[in-house]
Amino acid sequence: VTTAVYSGQFSVWSNESSPTGCQFKTDGTKMYIIGTTGDDINEYALSTAWDVTTATFTASKSVSAQSGAPNGLFFKADGTEVYFISTATPNTVFQYTLSTAWDISTASYSGNSVDISAQGITSYTEIRLTPDGLEMYLLWAGSLQKYTLSTAWNVSTATYASESTPLSGLLGTYGRGFTFKDDGKSLFLCGKDPDLIVEVSIDGSTYATVTYPAAFNFPGGVAPDVPRLSEANILDFVTTDGGTSWHGTQIGEDYK
Repeated sequence: VTTAVYSGQFSVWSNESSPTGCQFKTDGTKMYIIGTTGDDINEYALSTAWDVTTATFTASKSVSAQSGAPNGLFFKADGTEVYFISTATPNTVFQYTLSTAWDISTASYSGNSVDISAQGITSYTEIRLTPDGLEMYLLWAGSLQKYTLSTAWNVSTATYASESTPLSGLLGTYGRGFTFKDDGKSLFLCGKDPDLIVEVSIDGSTYATVTYPAAFNFPGGVAPDVPRLSEANILDFVTTDGGTSWHGTQIGEDYK
């Protein structure tokens, strides 16, 4: 992201004066804007892929029947489903189905939604789902939260995974948008006050639960949750390939 340079702009003011989300078709030939002025999703065609200066308005879809103050926007990669957040009370994620892929004028409410107000957040700003449709991530000013879907792409099956990542050390006072790199190894965040874009590396490390052999004896008969303050022989193991290979570190020494 440090190599990014400004290359042009396109005003959506004539269709939406308060845009709150944006996404592109996977080939870069269409752009979609959602906003709170019209409570709708606007579609634009780009005559040159990924060049917003070539955009022209083509269609729109009102979502006011389900949502006031829509925020964030995400399309399934095949263009047949679109998701957005309502910041009205209660906070809800809604799912629309497109009968013709990527044609927003053919979108209709699928009947699938999930109430996300239980976490006590009133200002969610962005939404993203993983390529398999089994995880959903929501951004608000202070953190990124994870939900899991028991049925892929059906947002009504989403439940909070009790996982969140604080952003206070990465962004300013207001997280505005985010996206993942296609391989899931980088996260890009944009914030307000100050206005900035931050790239975060995700190394993919995972942790394993160790079952100790029955022959191990521990004081009191219970394995410790953490090492004793005086313990010198502490080993930490991580894997970055799902468990095929592991890397171990002894505290105070280099990797072995």
